[in-house]
Amino acid sequence: MRRSLFSLLMVLGLGAWALGAAEFWEKKKFSEWTEKEVRKMLNDSPWARPVEMRLDAMGGARAGGGGGGRRRGGGGGGFDASAGSMGGADEGMGGAMGRGGGGMSMPEAVPTITVYVRWRTALPVKQALVRARFGDEAATSPDAAKFLSAQETHHIIEIAGVPAPMLRIKPDQLKAGAQLRIKDKPPIQAVDLKAGRDENRINLYLIFPRQQDGAPVIVLEDKEVEVLLKAGPLDIRRKFRLKDMIFEGKLEL
Repeated sequence: MRRSLFSLLMVLGLGAWALGAAEFWEKKKFSEWTEKEVRKMLNDSPWARPVEMRLDAMGGARAGGGGGGRRRGGGGGGFDASAGSMGGADEGMGGAMGRGGGGMSMPEAVPTITVYVRWRTALPVKQALVRARFGDEAATSPDAAKFLSAQETHHIIEIAGVPAPMLRIKPDQLKAGAQLRIKDKPPIQAVDLKAGRDENRINLYLIFPRQQDGAPVIVLEDKEVEVLLKAGPLDIRRKFRLKDMIFEGKLEL
C-alpha cells in the first residue's frame, strides 16, 4: 500500500514538474501572451535568436551565433530600403574603450550591436506579431485572422536591426550572399530579398523556397539549419535546432 501511494505521488509530482517546465507558447493561447512573452518569442526563442555583430573601426562587421562568423571588409553600391515592418526588434549597442601605457597597449573593446534572426513565416512568430500589433483584439480581428491563415509559399527569414550605414551594398550582392545551409545538402540560395526601415535600422527579409522538385527543402531529419548572410561588411550566421521548432505537433518554419 505504501509503495502504491509512493508511486502515485511520484507520477503526480513528475506531471506537475512537466507542466511547470512547459514554455508559455505551449501553455497559453497567443492572445494571452504578455508583452514580455511576445518580446521573448520575437527575440530569443527557438524561432528567433540574437546575434552579436562586432563592428571594427573601418566599418566592417562580423557576427555569429551557433557557428560564429569571419571578418570581412568591403561594401560599395547602394541599398534603397523602404516600407517598415510589423513587429520591430529591440536593439542593443556596446561602446568602444581603449587603454594603453608603459609601451604596451591593451586590446580595445570592440563595439557591438545586436541583430535578431527570426523565422518570420513560422506560426508562433506570426502569432507574436499579431499580438504585438492588435493587442486584446488579436483573437478577434479579421485582419489578424487573415494574416495568420495565409498559406506561406516561401520561408521568410528576417534579420532585424542592421545599422543603415552598413547597407551600402547592391541588392543583388545581398541576395547572392543569403543562404540556408544544412549538413550533407547543397546550400539553399535565397530567391529574393526585401528590406524595411525601422528608424535608423534596416530589417532584411531573406526569401527562400519551401519546396524543390516537389519536396520540402527542410525536414525534421535535417536536425539543424544555419542561416547565413555574407555580403560586403556583413557576415551574419546563426544555427537553429529543428527539434526545438516543433509547434502544435509540426515543424514550424
